[in-house]
Amino acid sequence: MVSEFEANPDSLRELAATWQASSEPVRAFDWAALAAIAGEGSDVLVAVRDCGAAGSAALESVAERIVTMAALIARFAGDVEANDAQAAAAIDALTPR
Repeated sequence: MVSEFEANPDSLRELAATWQASSEPVRAFDWAALAAIAGEGSDVLVAVRDCGAAGSAALESVAERIVTMAALIARFAGDVEANDAQAAAAIDALTPR
């Protein structure tokens, strides 16, 4: 069975840039409206008002994970290029027959 795998460094860098850019809207989500909900005497309202801090922390964590994954993909793109160049040099160094 033959399976194809292609790791195109330019495509990987594009993916990394897209992921990096995608982290910004996640990080920028505004939870302030929840904290501003008016009303008294309801445990539900209190819970909704209080979830902003937890939600903000969760999305910050998600955004940071996206940034980390983008950096790893970018590093992988560089590794692919370096390994490809090394393999090509080794093949070129073979004695012609």
